[in-house]
Amino acid sequence: MSQPQPLSCWTCGTTEPHRPLSEAQKAWLRGAIGEDYVEHYWMCAKPSCRNVRTFMTERRFRQKPVRIPRGID
Repeated sequence: MSQPQPLSCWTCGTTEPHRPLSEAQKAWLRGAIGEDYVEHYWMCAKPSCRNVRTFMTERRFRQKPVRIPRGID
């Protein structure tokens, strides 16, 4: 698994550590957004945020931010 990377977070408005998704988080995200391939998504590691973004694109990809719920790690 890749190491956390400092990336800008659309919802936090700052640069925060982001980490690749775990297998459980990938499974949840597949169901939430209806995409089969979710390997390029990263999650803001700030506990109060957990916003999902692609590694190369900061801005949200849906109308509302997609956040991984707590307890899915």
